[in-house]
Amino acid sequence: MQAVPLVDGHLITAPDLARLAGKSAKTVYAWTSRGVKLPDGTRFVLPVQGLDHRGNKLFDLVDAQRVVHAVTVRGTSRATTVAA
Repeated sequence: MQAVPLVDGHLITAPDLARLAGKSAKTVYAWTSRGVKLPDGTRFVLPVQGLDHRGNKLFDLVDAQRVVHAVTVRGTSRATTVAA
């Protein structure tokens, strides 16, 4: 497994978040508009924290971990292990 670089120490890009979650980058971008269903039944919309130098959306690592946990707990992740 390859390490995922963090921007500014606490931000992660959408492609890197997709790799951790076992999803496509298109799915991660959908989480910013439609959100993801949390284990308690509420919906969490992933907030965008900015853009990197290539134009990729950046997300806070804490928010990213919350979403990855939600898709892993609900069984909708293709990732065998999540290292976030």
